Amino acid sequence: MATATIPWDTDREAPRAKSVILLVGDGMGQAHRLAGQLVSRGTSGRLAMDRLPIAGLMGTVSADPDTFVTDSAAAATAMATGVKTVNGAVAVDPNGRPVSSILELAKRAGKSAGLITTCQITDATPAAFGAHVAHRADQSEIARQYLEQSRPDVILGGGEDFWYPAGEPGVFPDDPDPTGRERSRGTAGDLVARARELGYACVADEAGLRAAGGPRLLGLFANQELFRQNSEGRGDAYDPIVSLADMTAKAIDILSRNPEGFFLLVEEAAIDRMAHRNNARLALKGCWSSTRRSPSPKRTPRPTRTHWSSSPPTTSAAGWRSPDRMTRPTPTNPAPARRARPPWIWPPRTAPSPSPTPPTTSSWAGPPPATPLPPSRSPLAARAPIASSGPTRTRTSSR
Repeated sequence: MATATIPWDTDREAPRAKSVILLVGDGMGQAHRLAGQLVSRGTSGRLAMDRLPIAGLMGTVSADPDTFVTDSAAAATAMATGVKTVNGAVAVDPNGRPVSSILELAKRAGKSAGLITTCQITDATPAAFGAHVAHRADQSEIARQYLEQSRPDVILGGGEDFWYPAGEPGVFPDDPDPTGRERSRGTAGDLVARARELGYACVADEAGLRAAGGPRLLGLFANQELFRQNSEGRGDAYDPIVSLADMTAKAIDILSRNPEGFFLLVEEAAIDRMAHRNNARLALKGCWSSTRRSPSPKRTPRPTRTHWSSSPPTTSAAGWRSPDRMTRPTPTNPAPARRARPPWIWPPRTAPSPSPTPPTTSSWAGPPPATPLPPSRSPLAARAPIASSGPTRTRTSSR
């Protein structure tokens, strides 16, 4: 989305946007957006993305002849370059030839550029804007190309394991969980040291991010993703040491110093990863976090109705805390009044009738006869009577 709103006026030339911020909700469809709206804004509210003045649609179907389902690499290549490619390919056409991305065009125009994500910063979506590889799995080569070819001014996300060679754990220890998945596996040497040589300030926590002054910044805040993608209650977590909003605020602060403008990609990856695990709670948290603003030090953030942590909420105006868990009403936090059932919903809600006495095998004579509808409500009331053409046949069954 551009930082300038283009008016629809054919009598004069539309102003050109100096800077562009592209927000990507990975795997986010209309169903995710509507669910996120209901959770964070209610039935009458709207997400920030739905309040923008201009809306449009684009197709990111891949050019892969073997499937009609695209992946993030092909979809991001379509967004970054305008060229359709095969699944797994990053900013190359179906024949493997590199194609220029909007980030590279911005750098050639003298603008600054940045990449932000909540997963590995070398994953498919950000990679399509700053690298060219035949397959998305070559993440160390993608990191090397960031530093030595496309050179974004700000690089913030996870995936530290691909920036250090095997045996060098970096800031975050190898194998912090029993899966053994998180360990250094870089194939291009110590790329963090190389980044420092090229003038990048390298940070790994919130304090370092806040203190960084630029003009070049590399932030790696996890071995892999900034969350743990699992089914609900099975080791799932989304409590990163830095938030997407804070990373974005820092990037804008650094990039906006360039009078020529900037291009910034911001991706919320948890939506897609959690949806793959059928984890609705954290998928919706991703939708919510990708649309909230970073609180300013001069402004007290307003209370929110949604609480994503396991600790008791401090403020709950509506008596609930998350899509999957209700807040227990207390004298200081009473349960909300139940709204009346809308009159257009049929049938109206009535008190449940008492359950009949369970029949016994010897006395039960079958279900009670159905109560006929009144003539005014019967669908056959307005029809003409049907004359009988013969005796009625009764069909019996031995079952």
